[in-house]
Amino acid sequence: MSRVNNLGTYIVLGLLVVIWGVAYPVIKILLGVLTPFELMLVRFWITSLPLLGIAIARRREVIALLRSDPGRILLLALLGVPGYHLTLNFGTHMMMRDPLTTNCAATIAAILVASLPAWTGLFSRIAGQERMTRLQWAGQIVAFIGVIIVVSRGDLSGLRFTSGALLVLGAPLSWALYSVLARPLLTRVSSSMPLVAIAILIGTIAMTPFTPSTMSTHLAALGLERWIWLIFLSLLATFAGYLAWALAIARLGANRTSVSIYFIPLSTLVAGMLLLGEQVGRVEILGGLVILGGVILTGIPRR
Repeated sequence: MSRVNNLGTYIVLGLLVVIWGVAYPVIKILLGVLTPFELMLVRFWITSLPLLGIAIARRREVIALLRSDPGRILLLALLGVPGYHLTLNFGTHMMMRDPLTTNCAATIAAILVASLPAWTGLFSRIAGQERMTRLQWAGQIVAFIGVIIVVSRGDLSGLRFTSGALLVLGAPLSWALYSVLARPLLTRVSSSMPLVAIAILIGTIAMTPFTPSTMSTHLAALGLERWIWLIFLSLLATFAGYLAWALAIARLGANRTSVSIYFIPLSTLVAGMLLLGEQVGRVEILGGLVILGGVILTGIPRR
């Protein structure tokens, strides 16, 4: 039965990689009208609607979680919502405005976010949850090199790491800590839904007082097509995405789950080709093969 469950979990992770890959060009489309903070805020407002229903329906489990470890849940809320998204959005925005990184902000951000599995492995080891072998660490390095090849398209000239890049690094650090801290709670509950619901609701409530005055005007200018993309981003990439990630952590562990992040640039390339007309060449294909090889190495179990 465990093998069947693990297979199902890997299928869910595969779908999540596709959805999160599509999310990047969708975010690019929506940022044509909304500011980074506005997009983050409205995204989580929409996500919170079904999560509020889950929290009410399973209020006994939510209350039990809050009583059992309120400090950890508060940390999950801060790391999983503002911790990840504020550092990523504002760090990228800073790089876009910096003359040194204007033309390579997205590339630098993608490379930094791809460091997530390595941070997860490090934090997981510190927490005494999981330990990776040398071969698995080598696989991490190989896969990360593949990501660099894909997102840079083989051209690293002009890349600069500034204060904006340092801020973006807070995103993978936040998500790695979120994944490792969530594991003990997820292994004690029958379902990840109550934990994800209360963490995101707390995180969203914490951000709401900072709603910009321009938000209503910008939302009115979205148009039907962008609203559809916004709902996709909220309900699939965020609502379903957070639940799927929590399920995978509970069943596979934080390390094996985080390795799936390496495949997101490939999914983004395909989505960019279909949605934005971007081109995919031999360098990107080579990078994809390097990523695949690295992920295969990380999957070799300890003997």
